[in-house]
Amino acid sequence: MKRTVMSSVSLLFLMNSLVQAAPAVADSNLATSAGSGSLVGGVAGFTLLLTILPMVIMGLFYLIAMLASSALIVIWILMLIDVIQRDEKDFGSESKDQKIIWLLVILLTSYIGSVIYFFMVYRKFGRAIKK
Repeated sequence: MKRTVMSSVSLLFLMNSLVQAAPAVADSNLATSAGSGSLVGGVAGFTLLLTILPMVIMGLFYLIAMLASSALIVIWILMLIDVIQRDEKDFGSESKDQKIIWLLVILLTSYIGSVIYFFMVYRKFGRAIKK
């Protein structure tokens, strides 16, 4: 958070400096004194910041969402491989259909099923050993 605030302040300062360093407005009625030129530059920099900042924030949210969805896809594939490699007796239940049930749960519910499988089977009984 501190880094974002610092970079936002730095960006505002940079934009304000660039606007002030730009050539003066040709119409002398708009910038009659140095104070009003500085004010115009500050307002322009602030306006530019208000248009760029939401795009930067949305870009960060998009990046976080992409990373989270990529991680969920990897977990889904790993849990799918684990349920296929696991023997019937390794599910900790007397029922013989546990493997098929978990396979259907993971396939039909995707990420949610793989997370449930992770906490109920994978974490409890460990990784399936390939024979």
